[in-house]
Amino acid sequence: MREKSEEAFQLSRKKFISGIPEWPEFELLFDSMVKRKQEEFAEYKNIIVDFEIIQMRGLDYELSVATSTMNEQ
Repeated sequence: MREKSEEAFQLSRKKFISGIPEWPEFELLFDSMVKRKQEEFAEYKNIIVDFEIIQMRGLDYELSVATSTMNEQ
């Protein structure tokens, strides 16, 4: 999404980060996930439309991600 619109990317980033107030480190995690996606999966043009983080036990978490293809504009 960032390649299409920096403004839309920043709005999405802010929305996701604000949805997890009890986990302030999420901003760093979000940025590292974006960087890893760009470095290792740049050929895939899907965007994340939703996600869920579930604490399993202790410090173990499960991440579920829903993606969608990005419409060419």
